[in-house]
Amino acid sequence: MERDIRSLYFTGYCYWSMEAVFSHLRGVKDVQSGWVSLKESYEIEAVRVVFLPDDIDPSALIAIHLSMHRTDLQQGIKKRYPSKVCTEIEADIDVIQSLIEDISHRSNRIYYCKSERLSTFRPADARYDDYYLSGPEKPYCHQYIRPKLDQLKDGWPELFIHKDVVPE
Repeated sequence: MERDIRSLYFTGYCYWSMEAVFSHLRGVKDVQSGWVSLKESYEIEAVRVVFLPDDIDPSALIAIHLSMHRTDLQQGIKKRYPSKVCTEIEADIDVIQSLIEDISHRSNRIYYCKSERLSTFRPADARYDDYYLSGPEKPYCHQYIRPKLDQLKDGWPELFIHKDVVPE
């Protein structure tokens, strides 16, 4: 029997960090960095997350996404890193927005994150794949990604999986 595999696209912070966070989750099968185009005419950094909904609930992916970056009004309206959860399925837009609002209500925080329909996804250059795993000692990885992975491990230990560093 074929398992239900889904994809969501996330924006809100650097795709190197998003790739590292989502690739350390049980039930996530693939994470690809790149850029999405939405209603706006510009591209924004994003990751495509391919996951098995039987192994990880989409609401967990969204909650993790929201917790990993600032989504206050100032950050939420920025053009470079607007916080969004994108889907290719029109019928999922309202469901995803309801999940965002439910997470906001339960956590007693306001998240300025929107659900939108994906127009296009353009993968990043392959040389950026596994950026964290290929060099966790890099200053960017040490300063920005490692704290997010620590937060992920502490906040969602049942979903966190350790990944080995990619040999050079």
